[in-house]
Amino acid sequence: MSAESAVLAGRVAAESLMVDACIIDRPVGDSVLNTTTGQMEQAYAVLYDGLTPGAGAKCRVQNPGTQAANPNAGEHQFVILGLILQLPIDATVYKIGDRVRITAAALDPALVDTLAGREITVSSFVPKTHATKRLLVCDEVAA
Repeated sequence: MSAESAVLAGRVAAESLMVDACIIDRPVGDSVLNTTTGQMEQAYAVLYDGLTPGAGAKCRVQNPGTQAANPNAGEHQFVILGLILQLPIDATVYKIGDRVRITAAALDPALVDTLAGREITVSSFVPKTHATKRLLVCDEVAA
């Protein structure tokens, strides 16, 4: 078996494990004041979308096993957790700072609720020569 055929077979196998779904979007323009709520709101452009696996937005959420950071801002403490988001190899629309929202999790539906409302952003990438999947390192901030 050649390296190329092994990588191609690995991509099929990796994608078969992507039973979750996500939306990746990017802030556009300046934040604007919502006069009804009094809160500043940011507009986003959707880059990778789908509400169910198989709709073009398949992914796999992994915990890299790193320890949480607990920074303080004034008197408020935050918890920053690392997540690895796995995407099909042809998903290339992302950049650092993009927002990630998990929209479905076939084997753990609580994953969607667990991550709901948390700020998950792409912080870096894991490039590889023989990649079987696209790996995005994400930071999740929980207040």
